Amino acid sequence: MSAFGSYLSETTSVALVACAIAIAAALRARPTPARATLLFACGGAAVLVRPFAGVALVGASIVLLALVRPRPRLRFACAALVPLAAAGALALGACRATTGSWTLSPWLLYARQYMPFDGPGVGPIREAAPTRALPAHLAPLADSFRASRMAYTFARVPAEALRRATIVEDLAPALLVVPFLLTGIVWTPLLFGSVFAFLFFGLQLTFYVAMPLYYLEMCPWLALSAAAGAAVIAKGIGALAQRRWAVALAAPVLLAGLAVGAEGSKNLRWELTRARLADAPFCRYEPIFARLRRERAIVFLRYPRGWPANLDLGYNEPDLTRADLIRARDLGPRNAELLRAIPERPAYLLDLQSVAVSRLR
Repeated sequence: MSAFGSYLSETTSVALVACAIAIAAALRARPTPARATLLFACGGAAVLVRPFAGVALVGASIVLLALVRPRPRLRFACAALVPLAAAGALALGACRATTGSWTLSPWLLYARQYMPFDGPGVGPIREAAPTRALPAHLAPLADSFRASRMAYTFARVPAEALRRATIVEDLAPALLVVPFLLTGIVWTPLLFGSVFAFLFFGLQLTFYVAMPLYYLEMCPWLALSAAAGAAVIAKGIGALAQRRWAVALAAPVLLAGLAVGAEGSKNLRWELTRARLADAPFCRYEPIFARLRRERAIVFLRYPRGWPANLDLGYNEPDLTRADLIRARDLGPRNAELLRAIPERPAYLLDLQSVAVSRLR
């Protein structure tokens, strides 16, 4: 939760998946072209944000339409194609504005320039020389990426699939709800979410790196499946058991709910404490940044040894020429390169440990 409020694209993609599951349930109950348009709009938007999640949403949407078979077919086909075409046009426009080419995406440009081997795929890598050399201090990063990609062979996929299934299981609300999760998977209103989840998991297997962050889009389906499973089991108990035994048989469902609530409360307290600690450095330096912002300055940030890598104070606006403040990492003698490139602004060095500010020009 503390990561969601930042720059991560999963903030958007998880919301789109949750909306798509809700719209799919409404479409299954009463098919209308407007609902089909909204469903495919979620998929098209997700393709722009997190391509694997978007492709899985579009695939699950196609499966849903094939099962529902709404009439007239042409009208629903148009309702699906219009938002996808709009997403495609936005993607082409973004490529044109960013790289100068309608068909060259920013990721493809980055890969061509620095790491041609990076990206989806299993087995042998595409041998191609990068058009640019990475800075020396990033060479170990490229070497580790290359080694990881080369090690991702077809023989490794089964073991990796089991490891990633464990990651997904850890994202479920709690261990006690796994039986309810498995029951909810077969619940008809969640069929769309189940198809999405399995498509998404399969697509993620084509990428050589996996961590819990990459599977957050499955969280809405996991939570809803657990809740649906609990509802299915409770309904079955009510239908099959005599009234005097119903409370005893429903006790595991209630205990699981209490366990999930207790675990959620514990996690919430931990996340709020972590968020306050993470926010402290930003609050500490903001008065300095506010003063330098009024001068339209460049500030070089000198990070102390052991500084948390995720607490980066160097975020800048996309257009540096219009930015009120330019933040750069202190690289010692190499700071002169940036100073020569932007000669018209005052420049400062901020030591993040001592909070000392020294003027460079």
